[in-house]
Amino acid sequence: MYGWIKITTIFLIFGLLITVPAFAQEVTDDDLGGEGYGEKALLLELEVLNLSLFGFLVILITSLIVKQKIYKTNVAWIYFLFAIVLYGLTRFFYIVSDQGIIPISDDTLEVFWHLIFFNSLFLFLISIKDIVKKSQYIKPRSLKRCLSICMISTIFTISLFFLAKPLDEVFVSVFSDSFWAKIGIQHLIAFAFSSLVAFTLIEIRSFPEQYNSHFTSPLVIVFVLFVTYHFWELLTESLEIIVISEEIIEQVEQIFVVPIFVVLIFGIMHLKKLIIEVKLQ
Repeated sequence: MYGWIKITTIFLIFGLLITVPAFAQEVTDDDLGGEGYGEKALLLELEVLNLSLFGFLVILITSLIVKQKIYKTNVAWIYFLFAIVLYGLTRFFYIVSDQGIIPISDDTLEVFWHLIFFNSLFLFLISIKDIVKKSQYIKPRSLKRCLSICMISTIFTISLFFLAKPLDEVFVSVFSDSFWAKIGIQHLIAFAFSSLVAFTLIEIRSFPEQYNSHFTSPLVIVFVLFVTYHFWELLTESLEIIVISEEIIEQVEQIFVVPIFVVLIFGIMHLKKLIIEVKLQ
């Protein structure tokens, strides 16, 4: 079963890389003035690829939680699933705004998708803390409390989709020309928060939890990518130390997201295989 899932994942990735460019070209022909496949098409291709990988990852984690019932051992997995879902929603928020479904300014887009990202990081951090508690034989949070926290985070995230457009003009007038916008406060917070989670993951890798290394090793890579991603945003969008076109900046950002989802997918598949093997012993 594990080999079949791996083959399916590889097929999905390469299939999307082959078929999505044609779809992106067709969608963006009018926007590009008939010039054909270009920078906007590539951005759309990467976004569709990322959302597809995100959907596959959610299916894998849900299967791991429901079929293997690992939440009975530690509710950290519930937090982890919701954290992944919220992170996926950052990409969805970005694409619906970029395609004009939610027409908002770039400044509002940047801050609002970062708010969703912070919400996701918050759940990631709780998940990691619960793993630490389990490793130290401290009783983690109850399932009821876990679900309550996850639902509050999800409702907050969904509300941002509905509030973005009504608050756009007010937000632009208050934030766009402020000191905080010029220093890229959202990027600084994201960089610091991602670094905190990455260092926390490195610390718990040596704890004697059975699945710690299989859970944390891929996440260390993921959060190093998060840190690099937001450091890139800080250098190019806020401080403008690296001056290049907005399209190239966005393409590089999307290229960071692809390996994040790929690493998580293969990490979860490896963890699932380990859990099944342990149960069979």
